[in-house]
Amino acid sequence: MIVSTAEEPAPDTVADETAGGAPAKETVKAESVEQRTPVKTQRTEDQTAARNPLQQAAMLAMSAADLYAQGDRAGTLKEALAALQLEPQNRTARQLIVRLSSEARQGSVTAQRSADGFEAARRAPGLYSRASVKDQEARRSLQDLRAPSAIRLWNESSELFRRAGTEAQRVAELEAAVATAAAGERTRDELAESQQSEIATLAEARPSPPSSSGGGAERPQPPATGVDDTGAVVAVLDAVEQAYGNLDIDALRRVWPRLSGRRLQAIEKSFAEARSFEVTVDRCSIDIAGNSATAACRMRQTYRPKRGTRQSVDRQVTFRLQRSRGEWRLEGF
Repeated sequence: MIVSTAEEPAPDTVADETAGGAPAKETVKAESVEQRTPVKTQRTEDQTAARNPLQQAAMLAMSAADLYAQGDRAGTLKEALAALQLEPQNRTARQLIVRLSSEARQGSVTAQRSADGFEAARRAPGLYSRASVKDQEARRSLQDLRAPSAIRLWNESSELFRRAGTEAQRVAELEAAVATAAAGERTRDELAESQQSEIATLAEARPSPPSSSGGGAERPQPPATGVDDTGAVVAVLDAVEQAYGNLDIDALRRVWPRLSGRRLQAIEKSFAEARSFEVTVDRCSIDIAGNSATAACRMRQTYRPKRGTRQSVDRQVTFRLQRSRGEWRLEGF
Protein backbone atom coordinates (compact mmCIF):
# COMPACT_ATOMS: atom_id res chain seq x y z
CA MET A 1 0.00 0.00 0.00
CA ILE A 2 1.49 3.28 -1.10
CA VAL A 3 0.91 6.30 1.07
CA SER A 4 1.39 9.77 -0.50
CA THR A 5 2.99 12.39 1.69
CA ALA A 6 1.87 15.37 -0.43
CA GLU A 7 -1.43 16.89 0.61
CA GLU A 8 -3.77 17.77 -2.18
CA PRO A 9 -5.79 20.85 -1.76
CA ALA A 10 -9.38 20.30 -0.86
CA PRO A 11 -11.73 20.84 -3.77
CA ASP A 12 -13.86 23.31 -1.85
CA THR A 13 -10.87 25.42 -0.95
CA VAL A 14 -9.61 25.66 -4.50
CA ALA A 15 -13.03 26.59 -5.75
CA ASP A 16 -13.29 29.34 -3.24
CA GLU A 17 -9.95 30.83 -4.10
CA THR A 18 -10.59 30.52 -7.85
CA ALA A 19 -14.05 32.05 -7.56
CA GLY A 20 -12.81 34.79 -5.29
CA GLY A 21 -10.00 35.91 -7.58
CA ALA A 22 -12.12 37.72 -10.13
CA PRO A 23 -14.29 39.66 -7.61
CA ALA A 24 -11.16 40.99 -5.98
CA LYS A 25 -10.22 42.84 -9.21
CA GLU A 26 -13.72 44.31 -9.60
CA THR A 27 -13.64 45.58 -6.02
CA VAL A 28 -10.42 47.47 -6.71
CA LYS A 29 -11.99 49.17 -9.76
CA ALA A 30 -15.11 50.17 -7.80
CA GLU A 31 -13.05 51.63 -5.01
CA SER A 32 -11.02 53.63 -7.52
CA VAL A 33 -14.17 55.10 -9.10
CA GLU A 34 -15.64 55.99 -5.72
CA GLN A 35 -12.44 57.80 -4.78
CA ARG A 36 -12.44 59.87 -8.00
CA THR A 37 -16.22 60.80 -8.03
CA PRO A 38 -16.27 62.93 -4.82
CA VAL A 39 -13.45 65.07 -6.21
CA LYS A 40 -15.48 65.98 -9.33
CA THR A 41 -18.64 66.61 -7.27
CA GLN A 42 -16.76 68.87 -4.86
CA ARG A 43 -15.35 70.95 -7.70
CA THR A 44 -18.84 71.43 -9.20
CA GLU A 45 -20.29 72.56 -5.85
CA ASP A 46 -17.40 74.99 -5.35
CA GLN A 47 -17.98 76.57 -8.76
CA THR A 48 -21.74 76.86 -8.09
CA ALA A 49 -21.10 78.43 -4.72
CA ALA A 50 -18.74 80.92 -6.31
CA ARG A 51 -21.41 81.96 -8.83
CA ASN A 52 -24.34 82.08 -6.38
CA PRO A 53 -23.54 85.42 -4.62
CA LEU A 54 -23.30 87.23 -7.94
CA GLN A 55 -26.47 85.60 -9.22
CA GLN A 56 -28.30 86.34 -6.00
CA ALA A 57 -27.12 89.96 -6.05
CA ALA A 58 -28.30 90.34 -9.64
CA MET A 59 -31.71 88.88 -8.77
CA LEU A 60 -32.05 91.17 -5.75
CA ALA A 61 -31.09 94.18 -7.85
CA MET A 62 -33.71 93.25 -10.47
CA SER A 63 -36.29 92.87 -7.72
CA ALA A 64 -35.33 96.29 -6.33
CA ALA A 65 -35.74 97.83 -9.78
CA ASP A 66 -39.21 96.29 -10.13
CA LEU A 67 -40.24 97.62 -6.70
CA TYR A 68 -38.95 101.07 -7.63
CA ALA A 69 -41.07 101.04 -10.78
CA GLN A 70 -44.09 100.10 -8.64
CA GLY A 71 -43.46 103.02 -6.29
CA ASP A 72 -42.43 100.91 -3.30
CA ARG A 73 -39.49 102.96 -2.01
CA ALA A 74 -39.09 101.07 1.26
CA GLY A 75 -38.97 97.73 -0.55
CA THR A 76 -36.55 99.14 -3.11
CA LEU A 77 -34.14 100.24 -0.40
CA LYS A 78 -34.31 96.89 1.36
CA GLU A 79 -33.63 94.82 -1.78
CA ALA A 80 -30.89 97.16 -3.06
CA LEU A 81 -29.04 97.02 0.26
CA ALA A 82 -29.27 93.23 0.28
CA ALA A 83 -27.81 93.14 -3.24
CA LEU A 84 -24.90 95.39 -2.24
CA GLN A 85 -24.10 93.17 0.71
CA LEU A 86 -23.52 90.30 -1.72
CA GLU A 87 -21.92 92.41 -4.44
CA PRO A 88 -20.80 95.89 -3.31
CA GLN A 89 -20.15 96.97 -6.91
CA ASN A 90 -23.56 96.00 -8.26
CA ARG A 91 -24.31 98.85 -10.62
CA THR A 92 -28.10 98.59 -10.61
CA ALA A 93 -28.32 98.57 -6.82
CA ARG A 94 -25.92 101.52 -6.50
CA GLN A 95 -27.91 103.58 -9.00
CA LEU A 96 -31.13 102.86 -7.12
CA ILE A 97 -29.56 104.01 -3.83
CA VAL A 98 -28.46 107.26 -5.50
CA ARG A 99 -32.00 107.84 -6.82
CA LEU A 100 -33.56 107.15 -3.45
CA SER A 101 -31.15 109.56 -1.75
CA SER A 102 -31.96 112.30 -4.25
CA GLU A 103 -35.71 111.76 -3.91
CA ALA A 104 -35.58 111.72 -0.11
CA ARG A 105 -33.61 114.96 -0.05
CA GLN A 106 -35.95 116.65 -2.51
CA GLY A 107 -38.95 115.47 -0.49
CA SER A 108 -37.55 117.09 2.62
CA VAL A 109 -36.85 120.34 0.77
CA THR A 110 -40.37 120.43 -0.69
CA ALA A 111 -41.98 119.73 2.68
CA GLN A 112 -39.91 122.45 4.32
CA ARG A 113 -40.89 125.01 1.68
CA SER A 114 -44.54 124.15 2.18
CA ALA A 115 -44.17 124.54 5.95
CA ASP A 116 -42.37 127.86 5.48
CA GLY A 117 -45.36 129.06 3.46
CA PHE A 118 -47.45 128.86 6.65
CA GLU A 119 -44.67 130.28 8.85
CA ALA A 120 -44.30 126.94 10.62
CA ALA A 121 -41.14 128.09 12.39
CA ARG A 122 -43.33 130.59 14.29
CA ARG A 123 -46.65 128.76 14.44
CA ALA A 124 -45.34 125.21 15.08
CA PRO A 125 -41.82 125.73 16.45
CA GLY A 126 -41.47 122.31 18.13
CA LEU A 127 -42.16 120.20 15.05
CA TYR A 128 -40.26 122.55 12.76
CA SER A 129 -37.16 122.44 14.96
CA ARG A 130 -37.16 118.63 15.09
CA ALA A 131 -37.52 118.45 11.31
CA SER A 132 -34.58 120.83 10.82
CA VAL A 133 -32.38 118.72 13.08
CA LYS A 134 -33.21 115.57 11.10
CA ASP A 135 -32.41 117.36 7.85
CA GLN A 136 -28.98 118.42 9.11
CA GLU A 137 -28.22 114.89 10.33
CA ALA A 138 -29.16 113.51 6.90
CA ARG A 139 -26.77 115.90 5.16
CA ARG A 140 -23.92 114.85 7.44
CA SER A 141 -24.70 111.17 6.85
CA LEU A 142 -24.53 111.66 3.09
CA GLN A 143 -21.19 113.43 3.42
CA ASP A 144 -19.93 110.40 5.38
CA LEU A 145 -21.09 108.13 2.53
CA ARG A 146 -23.84 106.65 4.67
CA ALA A 147 -26.61 106.88 2.09
CA PRO A 148 -29.10 104.50 3.77
CA SER A 149 -28.94 106.51 6.98
CA ALA A 150 -29.36 109.75 5.03
CA ILE A 151 -32.44 108.38 3.25
CA ARG A 152 -34.05 107.35 6.52
CA LEU A 153 -33.32 110.73 8.16
CA TRP A 154 -34.64 112.71 5.19
CA ASN A 155 -37.83 110.65 5.17
CA GLU A 156 -38.28 111.43 8.88
CA SER A 157 -37.59 115.14 8.34
CA SER A 158 -40.13 115.23 5.48
CA GLU A 159 -42.82 113.78 7.73
CA LEU A 160 -42.02 116.26 10.52
CA PHE A 161 -42.04 119.20 8.10
CA ARG A 162 -45.44 118.06 6.78
CA ARG A 163 -46.83 117.82 10.29
CA ALA A 164 -45.42 121.25 11.12
CA GLY A 165 -47.02 122.68 7.97
CA THR A 166 -50.40 121.15 8.82
CA GLU A 167 -50.28 122.53 12.35
CA ALA A 168 -49.18 125.96 11.11
CA GLN A 169 -52.02 125.96 8.58
CA ARG A 170 -54.56 125.31 11.36
CA VAL A 171 -53.15 128.18 13.40
CA ALA A 172 -53.14 130.43 10.34
CA GLU A 173 -56.80 129.62 9.63
CA LEU A 174 -57.70 130.45 13.22
CA GLU A 175 -55.84 133.75 13.01
CA ALA A 176 -57.49 134.49 9.68
CA ALA A 177 -60.92 133.76 11.13
CA VAL A 178 -60.32 136.19 13.96
CA ALA A 179 -58.99 138.82 11.55
CA THR A 180 -61.91 138.31 9.16
CA ALA A 181 -64.39 138.64 11.97
CA ALA A 182 -62.74 141.83 13.16
CA ALA A 183 -62.68 143.24 9.63
CA GLY A 184 -66.32 142.30 9.13
CA GLU A 185 -67.31 144.07 12.31
CA ARG A 186 -65.43 147.20 11.27
CA THR A 187 -67.14 147.17 7.88
CA ARG A 188 -70.52 146.69 9.55
CA ASP A 189 -69.81 149.56 11.91
CA GLU A 190 -68.86 151.83 9.04
CA LEU A 191 -72.06 150.88 7.16
CA ALA A 192 -74.20 151.50 10.23
CA GLU A 193 -72.60 154.90 10.76
CA SER A 194 -73.18 155.76 7.11
CA GLN A 195 -76.83 154.76 7.33
CA GLN A 196 -77.32 156.76 10.51
CA SER A 197 -75.71 159.78 8.85
CA GLU A 198 -78.05 159.52 5.88
CA ILE A 199 -81.08 159.22 8.17
CA ALA A 200 -79.96 162.27 10.12
CA THR A 201 -79.50 164.25 6.90
CA LEU A 202 -82.98 163.33 5.68
CA ALA A 203 -84.48 164.22 9.03
CA GLU A 204 -82.90 167.65 8.95
CA ALA A 205 -84.13 168.25 5.42
CA ARG A 206 -87.70 167.17 6.20
CA PRO A 207 -89.99 170.18 6.99
CA SER A 208 -91.43 170.34 10.47
CA PRO A 209 -95.20 169.63 10.69
CA PRO A 210 -97.37 172.67 11.58
CA SER A 211 -98.25 172.85 15.24
CA SER A 212 -101.94 172.86 16.21
CA SER A 213 -103.47 175.15 18.78
CA GLY A 214 -104.48 172.18 20.86
CA GLY A 215 -100.87 170.98 20.88
CA GLY A 216 -99.50 168.08 18.95
CA ALA A 217 -98.99 164.58 20.19
CA GLU A 218 -95.99 164.22 22.43
CA ARG A 219 -92.92 162.48 20.92
CA PRO A 220 -92.43 159.10 22.53
CA GLN A 221 -89.52 159.11 24.91
CA PRO A 222 -86.93 156.37 24.97
CA PRO A 223 -87.40 153.97 27.80
CA ALA A 224 -85.54 154.79 30.94
CA THR A 225 -82.44 152.76 31.63
CA GLY A 226 -81.37 151.43 34.97
CA VAL A 227 -80.15 148.48 36.91
CA ASP A 228 -82.45 146.04 35.10
CA ASP A 229 -81.02 146.96 31.68
CA THR A 230 -77.45 146.67 32.94
CA GLY A 231 -78.22 143.26 34.36
CA ALA A 232 -79.79 142.21 31.08
CA VAL A 233 -76.66 143.26 29.16
CA VAL A 234 -74.47 141.31 31.57
CA ALA A 235 -76.74 138.29 31.12
CA VAL A 236 -76.17 138.44 27.35
CA LEU A 237 -72.38 138.50 27.84
CA ASP A 238 -72.66 135.54 30.22
CA ALA A 239 -74.65 133.65 27.60
CA VAL A 240 -71.90 134.32 25.05
CA GLU A 241 -69.28 132.89 27.43
CA GLN A 242 -71.40 129.79 28.04
CA ALA A 243 -72.10 129.18 24.34
CA TYR A 244 -68.38 129.28 23.51
CA GLY A 245 -67.54 127.06 26.47
CA ASN A 246 -70.13 124.47 25.40
CA LEU A 247 -69.17 124.74 21.71
CA ASP A 248 -72.87 125.37 21.07
CA ILE A 249 -73.38 127.37 17.90
CA ASP A 250 -77.18 127.32 18.27
CA ALA A 251 -77.01 128.84 21.76
CA LEU A 252 -74.63 131.50 20.44
CA ARG A 253 -77.01 132.41 17.62
CA ARG A 254 -79.93 132.75 20.04
CA VAL A 255 -78.20 135.66 21.77
CA TRP A 256 -76.49 136.81 18.58
CA PRO A 257 -79.15 136.62 15.82
CA ARG A 258 -77.15 138.63 13.31
CA LEU A 259 -74.29 136.14 13.32
CA SER A 260 -74.04 134.93 9.72
CA GLY A 261 -71.83 134.66 6.66
CA ARG A 262 -68.10 134.12 6.86
CA ARG A 263 -67.93 134.80 10.57
CA LEU A 264 -70.56 132.15 11.28
CA GLN A 265 -68.67 129.66 9.13
CA ALA A 266 -65.39 130.46 10.89
CA ILE A 267 -66.90 129.95 14.34
CA GLU A 268 -68.65 126.73 13.29
CA LYS A 269 -65.33 125.38 11.98
CA SER A 270 -63.46 126.37 15.13
CA PHE A 271 -66.12 124.66 17.28
CA ALA A 272 -65.94 121.48 15.17
CA GLU A 273 -62.13 121.27 15.48
CA ALA A 274 -61.94 122.31 19.14
CA ARG A 275 -61.29 120.17 22.15
CA SER A 276 -62.29 123.17 24.25
CA PHE A 277 -62.89 126.89 23.73
CA GLU A 278 -62.85 128.98 26.88
CA VAL A 279 -64.00 132.62 26.73
CA THR A 280 -63.94 134.97 29.71
CA VAL A 281 -65.44 138.47 29.58
CA ASP A 282 -64.76 140.81 32.50
CA ARG A 283 -63.86 144.37 33.51
CA CYS A 284 -66.76 145.74 31.49
CA SER A 285 -67.77 149.36 31.19
CA ILE A 286 -71.41 149.37 30.11
CA ASP A 287 -73.06 152.36 28.45
CA ILE A 288 -76.79 152.21 27.70
CA ALA A 289 -78.58 154.77 25.53
CA GLY A 290 -82.19 153.98 24.82
CA ASN A 291 -82.43 150.70 22.98
CA SER A 292 -78.72 150.54 22.25
CA ALA A 293 -75.86 149.60 24.52
CA THR A 294 -72.13 149.08 24.39
CA ALA A 295 -69.91 147.12 26.76
CA ALA A 296 -66.17 147.74 26.62
CA CYS A 297 -64.65 144.62 28.20
CA ARG A 298 -61.54 142.54 28.39
CA MET A 299 -62.02 139.21 26.62
CA ARG A 300 -59.68 136.25 27.05
CA GLN A 301 -59.97 133.35 24.59
CA THR A 302 -58.19 130.01 25.08
CA TYR A 303 -58.58 127.65 22.16
CA ARG A 304 -57.45 124.02 22.42
CA PRO A 305 -57.79 122.18 19.09
CA LYS A 306 -58.22 118.42 18.83
CA ARG A 307 -54.91 118.35 17.00
CA GLY A 308 -52.26 120.95 17.59
CA THR A 309 -51.14 123.39 20.23
CA ARG A 310 -53.20 125.67 22.45
CA GLN A 311 -53.81 129.26 21.32
CA SER A 312 -54.58 132.15 23.69
CA VAL A 313 -55.76 135.67 22.89
CA ASP A 314 -56.26 138.45 25.43
CA ARG A 315 -57.63 141.72 24.08
CA GLN A 316 -59.96 144.64 24.67
CA VAL A 317 -63.34 144.24 22.96
CA THR A 318 -66.40 146.45 22.60
CA PHE A 319 -69.67 144.52 22.49
CA ARG A 320 -72.64 146.19 20.78
CA LEU A 321 -76.15 145.27 21.88
CA GLN A 322 -79.64 146.21 20.76
CA ARG A 323 -82.97 145.91 22.55
CA SER A 324 -85.88 144.61 20.51
CA ARG A 325 -89.30 143.78 21.94
CA GLY A 326 -87.97 144.19 25.41
CA GLU A 327 -85.05 141.76 24.99
CA TRP A 328 -81.37 142.58 24.63
CA ARG A 329 -79.45 140.84 21.90
CA LEU A 330 -75.83 140.97 20.79
CA GLU A 331 -75.23 142.85 17.55
CA GLY A 332 -71.52 142.12 17.27
CA PHE A 333 -68.09 142.82 18.71
